Amino acid sequence: KFINAVGCAVAGLHDNAKLVPMLTQLGRRHMNYGVHAAHFQALGKAFNLTLASILGHEFTADVEAAWSMAYNFMSSIMLEGLRSAVQARDEAMMAGRVVNPNEAVKASQSGSSTRQVSDDLSNLDISGALDADALAHGLVCEGQGM
Repeated sequence: KFINAVGCAVAGLHDNAKLVPMLTQLGRRHMNYGVHAAHFQALGKAFNLTLASILGHEFTADVEAAWSMAYNFMSSIMLEGLRSAVQARDEAMMAGRVVNPNEAVKASQSGSSTRQVSDDLSNLDISGALDADALAHGLVCEGQGM
């Protein structure tokens, strides 16, 4: 699932209007899995080590930088989604409501804004360092065009 999500994100870099909401929603859903912010950092390190192991001498400093940028981009948006879901859950609990985790995820969607993230991404271009077409082959991505 992780490799598929990374591939979909890289393949969808050209369409931030679809990519950012997809990653935000994916982050929201991770609240239901017990994921915390620290997990994203650990996964990033593991991903980097895995790429180094698989690519060997082809894992150059440029390749590492490109994949680190892609992972940091993805994880920052997912963390925004996770934090908004946690905040919605906590606010509901403070109000004395019984909280179903799926309802907290839905509630977090109404207050989240991805426009600033999308605007910030207009200057991000890592597609030249990544083979998005090769990654897209065989991926099952959410939404049309990803």
